[in-house]
Amino acid sequence: MDSNKTNRKECRLNFQVSEKFKCWLAGMIDGEGNFYVEDRKRVSPFIRIALVERDKFVLDYIVSNLGGSLQRRGRQKSWKKHWSPQYCWTLRSFYDCLRFTEWILPELVLKKETAQKFSETLRRRE
Repeated sequence: MDSNKTNRKECRLNFQVSEKFKCWLAGMIDGEGNFYVEDRKRVSPFIRIALVERDKFVLDYIVSNLGGSLQRRGRQKSWKKHWSPQYCWTLRSFYDCLRFTEWILPELVLKKETAQKFSETLRRRE
């Protein structure tokens, strides 16, 4: 077996969190999260929660409990003038996105259908 395929299937997230945290995170995803699949030659999925700069501590809390990465997004040309810079919690690994979506799906309400379609798309391309 190719070692790259083995490495790709290693999930780097910590799913050993409390049920309370998982439900809270599902609420964050429902309110501020997004599921994306960039349709290029190869599948490039990502999951993101974007919050304004002053709320970075919320994303730090997610990273410290679950994992993922944190990035700062400065003002974009397409943004309205009153929009502030953001911080984004992001998952970019194909396998992390797939496992996270399957893990959080039962708790989602508003984005449940979107997450199901996202998971199905990734499963077809796995």
